[in-house]
Amino acid sequence: MNPFIRASAMSGTLFTTGDVLCQKLVPDKVEKPVDWTRAGKFGLGGALIHGPWFLQGFRVVDRIFGTQPTLPNAVRKALFAQVTLFPAFLVLFLGFQSVLDGNSPTVRIRDDFTRVFTTGTAVWPLANVMGFRFVPATYRIPYINMVALGWNTYLSSVNDASAREEAAALG
Repeated sequence: MNPFIRASAMSGTLFTTGDVLCQKLVPDKVEKPVDWTRAGKFGLGGALIHGPWFLQGFRVVDRIFGTQPTLPNAVRKALFAQVTLFPAFLVLFLGFQSVLDGNSPTVRIRDDFTRVFTTGTAVWPLANVMGFRFVPATYRIPYINMVALGWNTYLSSVNDASAREEAAALG
């Protein structure tokens, strides 16, 4: 299977799953059925942005730093990804989700970027060091997606809260 199609399908599926988990696990005032439109939009962001972005991004990281799975190299690669790939991904993803919700991307990015980036800094550098150190490149996107299941649940909760706030502000 084409690597971009595989990365997109895997990321789309796991982002959708993360959103469904968020809808079921994050406390709400009223028990509601799964909002499949919301889950679909979140999954679309995973399929169109996350999968291709990190597949290609990790290829670039490997070209810059090489593929030696030493601990120092894994740390360099993880730090590089954290300060280049991750912030750009967040801008693209938050903006895309806001547009899908019919809102201004600049508002969502302004309101959520710092909080999501800070939380991600507690998760992703260690996960990426482990990935660059122990996971072969062909399995890196599946590995990251498995780690990301919990992260996607968090990201979905932030995204949904922002969508609700933006909708309330508009009307």
